[in-house]
Amino acid sequence: FFSIDCNRAMRVLWFALMILMLGVSRVATIATSRQPKIGVVDSDLVLVPSESGRVTIDGEDVVQYHAYHGDVIQNLNASYSSLRSTVNRLSSQLSRARAQACTVLSRSEFVIDYTARVSVITLSSDDRRLYTGSQDETLQIWDVEQRPPTLLFNLTEFNTTYTALALTPDGSRLFSGSWDNKIRVWTLAPTPAAIFTVANHNATIRDLVVTDNGETLFSASSDNTIIMWNVKSALIQPTPVHVLKGHTDKVISCVLAHNQTLLFSSSFDTTIRVWDLTGSVPQSKHVLTSHKAKVRALVLHPDDTVLYSGDDDGSILVWNLTHSQPSAISVHSRAHKQYIVEMVLSMHPSPRLYSASGDRSIHVWDIGATMPILVHTLTQHKHIVYDLALSSNGARLYSGSYDNTTRIWPTVC
Repeated sequence: FFSIDCNRAMRVLWFALMILMLGVSRVATIATSRQPKIGVVDSDLVLVPSESGRVTIDGEDVVQYHAYHGDVIQNLNASYSSLRSTVNRLSSQLSRARAQACTVLSRSEFVIDYTARVSVITLSSDDRRLYTGSQDETLQIWDVEQRPPTLLFNLTEFNTTYTALALTPDGSRLFSGSWDNKIRVWTLAPTPAAIFTVANHNATIRDLVVTDNGETLFSASSDNTIIMWNVKSALIQPTPVHVLKGHTDKVISCVLAHNQTLLFSSSFDTTIRVWDLTGSVPQSKHVLTSHKAKVRALVLHPDDTVLYSGDDDGSILVWNLTHSQPSAISVHSRAHKQYIVEMVLSMHPSPRLYSASGDRSIHVWDIGATMPILVHTLTQHKHIVYDLALSSNGARLYSGSYDNTTRIWPTVC
């Protein structure tokens, strides 16, 4: 039943969109008993009445749509604004149908138990290893190809809570940030070993990001700064290259544009800063000020045209990055009942935004439209959901929580 409705909606939407795109170079021929003449609806749609007795677009017979969806033919004779309203309605219905077709199971597939709150998780690029830090001052590495996951290493040599993790693209090194204000560099083969420790920040490390070439590291800290590090060589201790200043409160999250030319940072000062990395010295290019509360979570669309941000009001803002000045094009107020801690995004098998919150839930959003549409809520965690990780193919979602667990959620279509 559902598949029939979805297919119908897709055909109707396809047909309506074709009409919207008609310009002076395209015509629609409509049956009439009058003499042929050209009529223009608004300035976007040209209608040419004909005596053919058929409805065509550029000569292609579409009578089948009239037979199956009678209201479409009525809309051909309606005003352009009325037709646009119909297309918007159909787009919304189709988005909801697509959302229902592919979602996350309401119950997690596996649960990993810890002795303390989980503070950070990250997944290897090949989806085989899960790295987790918790407030029992351990750093653990799990084989998540195994069912259930198998603990490979339990690293306990440093008396600190890990708060940020990042891997080099080749998976050879792990960078960890922690409560003790330090960044550590770990080699992972044949067994994990901490080879360097740097302590240039004056407060907790909140986030770590590595460039695609594995040569530069950015660290965000509660000392209100971001440090840019040279980590090109695994044999040399990381060296600070630049200190990015501008935020007036804790810097919580950083995300790199996929083209590596921009860095986005969020802060407890309620702003998002956009840093230009194309010059010899990073420059603060834009300050985005539409949030009214502390901004903790950032995630970028893969084509770098849209930024999603989450704040302590539980709101999600959608930013258009295609213009010279980024602008908030959508505000989803109170998307969560409490603060949003983390967000991740997947384009496979369908566009999805996942948001984790202090309200103990994970929301699953369809982002096919400008305004995210809530399609599912995961509620098995018993405390703050503090971090998220997503497999590269979108098949599994990982969530770390203050309820001392990491849960693994399978996506189904």
